[in-house]
Amino acid sequence: MSSTVKNELSEFHQFLSRKLNNSETDVSPEEVLAEWRERQATLESVQRGLADAEAGRVRPAEEVLAELRAKSLAG
Repeated sequence: MSSTVKNELSEFHQFLSRKLNNSETDVSPEEVLAEWRERQATLESVQRGLADAEAGRVRPAEEVLAELRAKSLAG
């Protein structure tokens, strides 16, 4: 088993343990797995965004907002 898989398994185990121990209501492992997957997808999106920013693939907020305003007025 690769170290990445081991790390991910360890992280999930810790996440599962925290969720099961800290939950005020009963949660199933399946519910925790769904939350973990959603969390992982969010983290991956954030990492892609940070990589885009570091690579200069961003636009100033003012430019984007002006474009959105123009589209909403034209629509």
